[in-house]
Amino acid sequence: MYRDQSTNRQIMKFGFYSKNDPSREIINLGVFQTSHDAACFFAAMKGLNVDIFLDLFNITTVSNGKFRIN
Repeated sequence: MYRDQSTNRQIMKFGFYSKNDPSREIINLGVFQTSHDAACFFAAMKGLNVDIFLDLFNITTVSNGKFRIN
């Protein structure tokens, strides 16, 4: 967990991967306050609405180069 120095809010690093990928390779990363914020951003990046994005991809927290499967 990190703190945004300009707002002093807690932020976390999130990544997403395809549900069809057995290796769960992270496709992209970002720093967000919530997993919902991450899902909205990643979905928009892929040009999908959030529900469809979450049908295809999983969001995971990432710390120190490691990730936790949610």
